[in-house]
Amino acid sequence: GTPNENCCVCKALTPISNRPTLQPASQSSCTNVIGYTDTYGDGCDYYGAEGNYPQACQYFGENGEDGMTPNENCCVCKALIPIANKPTLQPASQSPCTNIPGYTDIYGDGCEHYEADENYPQACQYFGGNG
Repeated sequence: GTPNENCCVCKALTPISNRPTLQPASQSSCTNVIGYTDTYGDGCDYYGAEGNYPQACQYFGENGEDGMTPNENCCVCKALIPIANKPTLQPASQSPCTNIPGYTDIYGDGCEHYEADENYPQACQYFGGNG
């Protein structure tokens, strides 16, 4: 089996190929703020680029003054779950989720590897389908 099938933290994530373009709370259209750049000079395209998404939003999304953060100005960041709010339930059914005891992926890593702050969510998104 794969981490996406066996680890709760991965089951609840949106696959990287389904990057959000809408704000899930309201399902209203989302438009990036035109001409927005963060404190490093990067625009919303940087945050949505392959290799930067989703970790750039999660690690730098709150950087900047109020109203000027990537999380406030870039649609791809607005729709992400903050790293502090890792899922513990399966959102589709809201039923409790239990990691498969003793599960390890093809690299020998267990669910705790995917839950670790330094690995979540990118480990799930890049390796969650491997198995």
